[in-house]
Amino acid sequence: QSLLSERRTLDGGSVRTHVSGAHHFDRSCHWPDRIVDGSIAIPGVAFAHVRGIHGGNGIACCGHPESGDIRMTNLFIVYVAAFFLPVLFHSWRVAVLALGVQGFLLALILTTGHESFSWAVAFEFASLLLIRAVFIPWYLHHRMRGCDTTRAFSLISKNLLQWVLAFGLLAIAFLFGRKMSPDDPHEALHVGTAAASILIGLQILANQNHPLGQIIGLLTFEGGVTLVELLSPHAMPFPVSVGVSLATVIFVLVCGEYLTRIIAIGPGDESVASKEA
Repeated sequence: QSLLSERRTLDGGSVRTHVSGAHHFDRSCHWPDRIVDGSIAIPGVAFAHVRGIHGGNGIACCGHPESGDIRMTNLFIVYVAAFFLPVLFHSWRVAVLALGVQGFLLALILTTGHESFSWAVAFEFASLLLIRAVFIPWYLHHRMRGCDTTRAFSLISKNLLQWVLAFGLLAIAFLFGRKMSPDDPHEALHVGTAAASILIGLQILANQNHPLGQIIGLLTFEGGVTLVELLSPHAMPFPVSVGVSLATVIFVLVCGEYLTRIIAIGPGDESVASKEA
């Protein structure tokens, strides 16, 4: 059928689509139980990507450009590389730099996933960018100044079992994401990336007796938890976001003081001091 005209209005939480001479749709918007993708022809546009949100009393169709999904997919792939590739390098400098890259990507994921601007989103973006992408790498590098642990530093043990375990955890995480969101590949990738960051962070913690390695493991784990929070289409309330930011800064300052005290004992006693702590 030829579409004569189309008009969409958002009124009181409902999306209404009127097509003259064709059909009339009226579906209420509710919290989604399941999301499926499809396409709909619109006059003047070849195809418009549509996400059907199943839940409540009907279906709400919301325009969602393919380019947005592609950008998010690329961000998730780069984020996986940011926390997994440092495992392959025996350098604390690479691991600390990767924390900054992870923070920068978290800020981009936040802005890409939240299309509507609000002060809560702006504050959370600034917090992720300034604290995780700038402050944490700079602070940890400053605390490690004068201590060369390049030769002895490794995020996981240098044996085949640990490498197989790391890749296995990565595969399990993405299988879990697929299981949790079988109808939405984008959300499945999001869940899988968050689960992978949490599992790799736990593996780093399980293999570390160096204080810096333990800090990196904790922050990798925390990055996965932040990704889980970003699954919500809504930003955190402003007071909650302020509290989380302050808690993160205090946590990093305490870890830096702990790191400095261990280093002050002496390079030769770092492993002993770490075990005693």
